[in-house]
Amino acid sequence: MPAVVLVHGLWMNKAALLWLRRSLEQCGYMVACYSYHSRSANLAEAARGLTRFLNAVAAETIHLVGRSMGGLVILQMLNDTPRSDIGRIVLLGTPYRDSTAAKALLKKTYGRWLIGKGIP
Repeated sequence: MPAVVLVHGLWMNKAALLWLRRSLEQCGYMVACYSYHSRSANLAEAARGLTRFLNAVAAETIHLVGRSMGGLVILQMLNDTPRSDIGRIVLLGTPYRDSTAAKALLKKTYGRWLIGKGIP
């Protein structure tokens, strides 16, 4: 049976995707949630953690769902460590080209603290 791994976004944790996890489990999928420190880990660190997490998932095919910055973590992981066990990838609200909101926030004195290392 294929597995689905959910990856949360900035300022979130795996609880933010609980509703999606429950829905996917009701459809018969084995679901796991990867959680990382979105403010203190940079993308490369979060991506390496995702690779380690996926290595422990016992499934022939792993589908990935990333919410917001979680999608960037997935893309970074796939760029750094291509895998043959990845099935489909779904990015929900991922700013893969740019984020106007993040740019505006970074102009504020507190913006860099709020965003942390996650966004270069």
